[in-house]
This record gives sequence, C-alpha cells and structure tokens, in this order.
Amino acid sequence: MNSETDFAAKSDVFLNFIDFLGKAALDVNSINLNKEKFLNTEYKNKLIAEHFNDMISKIGENIILNDIIFMDNNKNNFNYYVHNSYRKNIGKIISFLQYSSNKNDDEIIKLSKNICMHIAALKPEAIDSDSLDQKVIDREINIQKELISSSGKPANVIEKILEGKMKKFFSEVTLMNQKYIIVPEKTIKEVIESYSNDRSFELISFKLMILN
Repeated sequence: MNSETDFAAKSDVFLNFIDFLGKAALDVNSINLNKEKFLNTEYKNKLIAEHFNDMISKIGENIILNDIIFMDNNKNNFNYYVHNSYRKNIGKIISFLQYSSNKNDDEIIKLSKNICMHIAALKPEAIDSDSLDQKVIDREINIQKELISSSGKPANVIEKILEGKMKKFFSEVTLMNQKYIIVPEKTIKEVIESYSNDRSFELISFKLMILN
C-alpha cells in the first residue's frame, strides 16, 4: 500500500487499516484473487474499495493498494521476513518462501528465515537460471555480446568470455547461485546441499515485495 506522505504511513490509523486489510485477505481465503478482484470483494458489508474511500476521507490524502499476493501455505512449509518494520508484519520490504522438508525442525525453520532475509537483501529475480525469464537472459546475452565484440578477439575466445559473463550474471540474479549473505564462501545451493545427509530441503517458490 502507498500513501502520499511518510507521516500518514507511520500513523496508527493507516497501520490499523493495513491490519484490517490483512484480516480481510485471510478471511477471503482465496489464492485466485488479484488486486482488482480483491478491491471488488465485499467485506464487513462494503466493498474493499469502499473501505479505501472511507480511509482516504479520514486521513485526508490518497492511498492506493499497489499490489497484493496470495500464497497457499497448505501444501508446503512457509516462512517470511519483514525488513525495517513499522509494526509487526508491516514494513517496506517483505520476502516469502515456500519450501518442503522431511524434518521441519528448528534448524530448518531458522535456515528458511535466513534465506528470506537473504532474498530481501540481494533481491534475486528467480530461483535458478531455468526459471529466469528467457527474455531477461536474451537481453543480457545481447548486451554482453556487444561489449565483447568490440574487443576484436576471435570468435572462440568471445564465446568463452560470454560464458564467463553469463555465469557471473546468473550468480547475481538467481537465488540458488547467489553467495549466501551469512556464509559468503558458499552459494545458496551449496548451503542447501549441506543439509542433504540427514534431512531434505527444497525451495519451491519465493516472492519479494518492495514498497515503491
């Protein structure tokens, strides 16, 4: 949610309204809703959009629902992290993680929370290179080819350089290939693999929301 001023964003009236909307989203209990459908959902005898209009009149400035994400945590394990929180579970950056594990003990829960913190800090675009948007990959390949081709090096050398550049790119934008912020000498993939001897841990999906 966005407000016009930081003063309104930190007020109890605004934060209470966010809590109200969070409860409404949980009560609706549907992962098929998008922002538009949610705003047109009836709750407490009014559409959510009408509750927004009431709040705009109350605080005297415009507020908008910038985005909303529903995640189903019934099939897998779930964890999250809120960065720079204004109030419990309300902040400017929040990351969500869905994962599976055959032993969801305190150690695995701590690992999942730490990965959520990692996601909030390094902001990966996808879990791995296979799940990264092909348009993003193609654009980066074209950028690197243009930069390398001006060097005048032979084609086979250019391909080797390109391979190295893309490997570095994937290490920056994909979660599994990023250096783990808590143990920088290991990638996220290597950290997860270190748990494979006595328990399983698999990343299913993640979401990252950043207040614009």
